[in-house]
Amino acid sequence: MAQQIIGKVARIIYHSQQNSFTVMRFLLHEINEKQIFVTGHFPVYEKDTMLECTGLYQEHPKYGMQFVVEHVRRIIPQERESLINFLSSPTFKGIGKKTAEKFVDALGLDLIDQIKNNPDKRYIIESIPRKKQDEIIATILKTSKEDQMIAFVSMIGLNMRQLFKIQRVYGDDAIYLIRNNPYRLIDDIDGIGFKCADKVAMALGFDENDLLRQEAAFIDGLMQQCMRFGDSYVLVDDFLDDFDKKYDFSHSARDILDRVLMKSKVGLEDQRLYPLSQLESEKVIADFFLENDQQVEVHVEDLDLEIEAIQKKYGIKYDEQQLNAIVDFLEHKHLIITGGPGTGKTTLVLALIALCQKADPPVVIESCAPTGRAAKRLSYLSNYKASTIHSLLQWDLETNTFNRNEENPLVVDVLIVDEFSMVDTFLFAQLLKALPTHTKIIIIGDHNQIPSVAPGNVLMDSMESNVCPVITLKTIYRQQQGSKVIELAHEVLKGSFQLSFDQDVRMIEATKLDVKDKLIHTIDSALQKGYRIEDIQVLAPKYNGLVGIDALNHALQKAFNPADPSKRELQVGYRVYRENDKILQLKNQVDDQVFNGDIGVLVEIIYASEDENKQNRFIVDFDGNYVEYTPDMFINISHAYCMSVHKSQGNEYPIVVLLGFIEYGWMLQRRLYYTAITRAANYLICMGETRAFKKAVEQDKFYKRQTYLKQRLVVE
Repeated sequence: MAQQIIGKVARIIYHSQQNSFTVMRFLLHEINEKQIFVTGHFPVYEKDTMLECTGLYQEHPKYGMQFVVEHVRRIIPQERESLINFLSSPTFKGIGKKTAEKFVDALGLDLIDQIKNNPDKRYIIESIPRKKQDEIIATILKTSKEDQMIAFVSMIGLNMRQLFKIQRVYGDDAIYLIRNNPYRLIDDIDGIGFKCADKVAMALGFDENDLLRQEAAFIDGLMQQCMRFGDSYVLVDDFLDDFDKKYDFSHSARDILDRVLMKSKVGLEDQRLYPLSQLESEKVIADFFLENDQQVEVHVEDLDLEIEAIQKKYGIKYDEQQLNAIVDFLEHKHLIITGGPGTGKTTLVLALIALCQKADPPVVIESCAPTGRAAKRLSYLSNYKASTIHSLLQWDLETNTFNRNEENPLVVDVLIVDEFSMVDTFLFAQLLKALPTHTKIIIIGDHNQIPSVAPGNVLMDSMESNVCPVITLKTIYRQQQGSKVIELAHEVLKGSFQLSFDQDVRMIEATKLDVKDKLIHTIDSALQKGYRIEDIQVLAPKYNGLVGIDALNHALQKAFNPADPSKRELQVGYRVYRENDKILQLKNQVDDQVFNGDIGVLVEIIYASEDENKQNRFIVDFDGNYVEYTPDMFINISHAYCMSVHKSQGNEYPIVVLLGFIEYGWMLQRRLYYTAITRAANYLICMGETRAFKKAVEQDKFYKRQTYLKQRLVVE
């Protein structure tokens, strides 16, 4: 049960600007003024500020008894001497004790309440200049607003981190805006969804049938359905029927639709009902590609001579298809290059970049990919620096916005976007918003891979619309070099799963009961041959179940990074993290230069008892980039011994162990398993039930996403 303590601030020991975590020495308001440590998320208070803290005492192994705060409330002094000390404290800069005494004598002990209740009133205080009076009153009002905001946020069930985000967006109007419409938090504050905003609304006494609640539930339901299936829109009648079954509102879904349409919160075209962001994104993409602005000229003096020099330098020979692609690149504003693994897509990019570097007049080139690993791989193979799309657009994690946009565009003439099958509609629209209209875009991707996690099917829509030339590379160079992995990938596309067992590709039959033992034996054999655990990636399509990702991660951690007195470990939810664990990054952290899908090693765990911030920390090594994680960031990582096919997209691994079981159900799909197979750079081991792999290859009924981008792009 929560307890309350009252006392005053003795000293602020630590305060984090990032998440407001604070440690202070605190003098309890009792006869002997016992000093304790108080920790939690709250603002910096001046020395001697009187506070009422709600929370719990906890025994800290190093620092002894501490009071961990849930809520903080400033107490305004009621005695004359205390009030004078308060007004002459550092909070009121330039106010001495004599000025404070005059203020108290003139207005009385309730002066704080007087000023709060009558903020515009002019007071007559002899011998204190009007400017000085205004400064004191302004500080009292500012302090009062901060205290009101903290109390308000505590009352409605939000945390201090959310408070700082809210203050950053709403400023002094926060309480007024939230009281009038708590559901506006969904649109304005990153990280707050319908459930959180609804909890706030209920705490504020909103009726379950409030019109604002109905509209917020409608918009949230629409977005959730699109995210679930990857659609840009839903059919309006189907959605309205489902919504009426889910909610027993006083108004029908049709009535709610009319209201949100009137407020321009959703889009409706014919029978297509869009989240507004999806509709706008499709239009942005279409407008960019159909714009008739003059394209940038990439002029190369002697093309044949330059191509010959590139081939000689890199020891390659371009075929007729690739040479045609180079000509198309020079002649057309935009170009799509697609093809399966080993068909020379990146080799072609090498030539395009080299030609741009020879162009006269010079052109500015940018190269990017959706994930960190894909960007690193593109940099390595193309011999030109590539970045993630989020980095290129200077994404702001706190506000979930891009600093590069229409008002602050990129300076770029030629843009290369690799692994484009992973790019969703919204992200591509944000990228195009930041481009000058003359920019030439080269899109590179494998259209047979699974589409983006978020809504849209941009690569296929763009290809089928004929909005620009599409070069489909078919010659498989790596197959000519003897790669059975590439051969199998292309066989899978034809609907065949015929394995010829050799060094590159193997099939290991396993049941749900013995797969863990066989998986451990297979990985151990690879380690014995000199491979690192980072070189071996286990892929599965499903998280839950006996052969799901979570269960396999637990088994593999136990086998290859078992508990050891020399290794620190920490339980986070149902997971135990241990030093030397293989770690998967789940979200982009642009400031730390680590991105969704990156894999690292947990090199150090720092316990709260040793940390000056009094919180646990992880240090993860991503190929020499050391990233620190505090508890609020633990949600951004997971174990990486086994991972989903979606998370592996854009990456390649020396050895891939791909699992297949009938238990995976509808996830047994050709495009998903094709994508997984193409993640193997050198060796592929298929493990599980052969009939499951065959079923996956036969099932080419991958859900066709509902988008309208193709129709918007169609050039007759």
